[in-house]
Amino acid sequence: MAEEPVAEDLLRRLGAEPGLCGACQHRKLNETGRGTVYLRCRRASWDRRLVRYPRLPVSTCPGFERS
Repeated sequence: MAEEPVAEDLLRRLGAEPGLCGACQHRKLNETGRGTVYLRCRRASWDRRLVRYPRLPVSTCPGFERS
């Protein structure tokens, strides 16, 4: 469970509200060496309906699955 506080900190630093992605099990939060945080959709690697780096906030998504 140590990952959850880290994920919550990264979500706060995203710079935009994530919308549905904030609660999706397919989200992956990444941080660059300079401290920029961005969100990637892991499901997009096999579901062609989705984009790898969605424009935030996401209000509708056919691949959304609550985490």
